[in-house]
Amino acid sequence: MKVYLHSEASWQTSKPGERPACLFLSPMLRRRCSMVTRMALEAAYQALERAAVPPQEVNVLHLSRLGEITSLMDLLQALVKREPLSPATFSNSVHHTPIGYFSIQAGNQKIGRTLSAGPMTWVMGCVDAFGLLLAHTEPLLLVYSDESLPPEFSCSGTENLPVGAWAFVFSRQAVGA
Repeated sequence: MKVYLHSEASWQTSKPGERPACLFLSPMLRRRCSMVTRMALEAAYQALERAAVPPQEVNVLHLSRLGEITSLMDLLQALVKREPLSPATFSNSVHHTPIGYFSIQAGNQKIGRTLSAGPMTWVMGCVDAFGLLLAHTEPLLLVYSDESLPPEFSCSGTENLPVGAWAFVFSRQAVGA
């Protein structure tokens, strides 16, 4: 089997507070998206457009070292302060949010996985991506995204956490023995 990289894309902020436009999303979904989800989706759609691959025809693997950490922190702070909880905050507090919104918008019913394993996320994601390409004939959209950590959150190994999103579209081709 040969694996081909069809395209890649990235989204990284150049100004504090800047958010990806995500104009391909419906206004309802765009309004609900967190920063990490917006970054992932912006990079994903750019990569798919460059590869000329329809978004409903790919398996998707999303990688994030810490996932929806800002949304999760907002949810936890509301719990601690005994403030009313917003359902919108909860829907963005799970690691699978970017894939869920991608699947809804694209009408994608193929495989959608999210891996969040701290410092080992990229390595585990590459292994899983290779397994998906071995087992399935559809192209694979591999997306990595992470946002800045909230000031209250710190843990070892997060000091050099890249902020932004990167997406790659891969496919396989069988080769003769």
